[in-house]
Amino acid sequence: MEKNKTNSQQTLTEEQAICRDMLRVFYDRQSPLSDDTGKPFTAPHDGSLGLLALGHIGLIEWRKSRKTHLQEKAKENKEKSED
Repeated sequence: MEKNKTNSQQTLTEEQAICRDMLRVFYDRQSPLSDDTGKPFTAPHDGSLGLLALGHIGLIEWRKSRKTHLQEKAKENKEKSED
């Protein structure tokens, strides 16, 4: 089994490296979700049962949306604390 090194010097097996690379592809691609009119669909940050029903695609889109929301919220809180 071949070992790979990451930036943090953690040793990964070949299978773990493949999984890591696949997840990066999923997270970095444009959202494949659209509404009935064909407009891109933005997942709600609090999630939905429909997203869960979509499986890994829905889960990844929800995580992206939640991450963006939390970053915006942290930025707002930082601005408030500076005032």
